[in-house]
Amino acid sequence: MASVSIVMGSESDRELGESARAILVEFGVEHELEVYSAHRSPDVLREYIISSKSSIFIAIAGLSAALPGFIAAHTVKPVIGGLRRRRQRQERGPAGHRDPGPRGLWIAEQAR
Repeated sequence: MASVSIVMGSESDRELGESARAILVEFGVEHELEVYSAHRSPDVLREYIISSKSSIFIAIAGLSAALPGFIAAHTVKPVIGGLRRRRQRQERGPAGHRDPGPRGLWIAEQAR
């Protein structure tokens, strides 16, 4: 059982996904690295989220916040959204978090 699921929105997110994986390996954290698109295969992603035994999700995407938001909509587990590019946001939540996610949950965001 992986304790952390790193979910990339596409193969173009692989570099950042592998960087996250390297840190988890360094600290001996069990994990898995998967590619699922919230846009192209929402049903497959939903099934993965619901069946996952992971304790936390790291969602890595380009400019879209759809992936971390989609994951948060289908779990009560923590979700960290890692974006490949920083984008300007007017509304920020506590500690610099992005706008509230589904059901008012805050989704942590880490931009590179």
